[in-house]
Amino acid sequence: MDVWSLHANHRSKREYNASAIRLSAAFVALPNHKQWHRREKFSTSHPSRRLDAAILGGETVGDGSCIRAAKDHETVICALHHLPDEYHLLLAGDGERRKMVEGFVESQNLSHRVHFLGNRQDVAAVLKTADVVVMSSHYEGFGLSAVEGFASGRPVVASDVPGLREIIGGAGILFPQGDAKSFAHQIITLDKNPELQQQTISKGLQRARLYDISTMVQKYYDIYHRL
Repeated sequence: MDVWSLHANHRSKREYNASAIRLSAAFVALPNHKQWHRREKFSTSHPSRRLDAAILGGETVGDGSCIRAAKDHETVICALHHLPDEYHLLLAGDGERRKMVEGFVESQNLSHRVHFLGNRQDVAAVLKTADVVVMSSHYEGFGLSAVEGFASGRPVVASDVPGLREIIGGAGILFPQGDAKSFAHQIITLDKNPELQQQTISKGLQRARLYDISTMVQKYYDIYHRL
C-alpha cells in the first residue's frame, strides 16, 4: 500500500536531518527528532478495517504525505499500469495539487485503483493497512513519512533523491526518481520474496529507532558528559 506522509517537512534540498555539535575539533552528527516522538504509536497501531474492506483484500501501496509540488504522485500512479490489477494505491493527505492529481488519475483510467483518503487523524492505521509504504518525491527536507513507515513495520520504497536517500539508504529500497517501471519492479520483487520483505522490515524498524526522541536525548547526554 502506498501512503504519502501528512507531515512532510518542506525545507530546502540542502537542509538534511542532522544537527552538528563542535567537539574537540570534530563534528558529531545527531539524528533530527523534530516532530518524531511517536514511534510507539506507529509500531503498536492496527490496520484500518474500513480500508481493508474497501480494497477487498487486494495488495495496497500506501502514501501518507501532502499532495504538493515536492511530491511525485504521478510516477507511482503510472506504476499501477505495470502492476497486477489487485494492486491499489492509498493516498492520505491533501494539498494544492490534489485536483491536478485526481485529474491525472482519471486520464489514466485508474480511478478504481487509486483512493484519495484526504487528511487523516489515523495515519498510523492507514500505514498498517498498507503492504508497502512509498514516498515518491522530487526532493525532501526530512522524510518523516518514511520514518513513520519504518516504525509501522512495513517495507518502505522511495525515490532516490536528496532528503530521502539519507533516511532510506541501507534500510529501505530506493528507485530512480520518475521511473515508474523500476518502482513497479521493486514492488513485485518484494511481493515474491518474503525473506527480502522481512529483512527490509527489520532494517526499517532499526532505522526508526535512530529517530526516536529517547535516542536523541541519550546521544546529547553522552556528548555533554564528554565535554
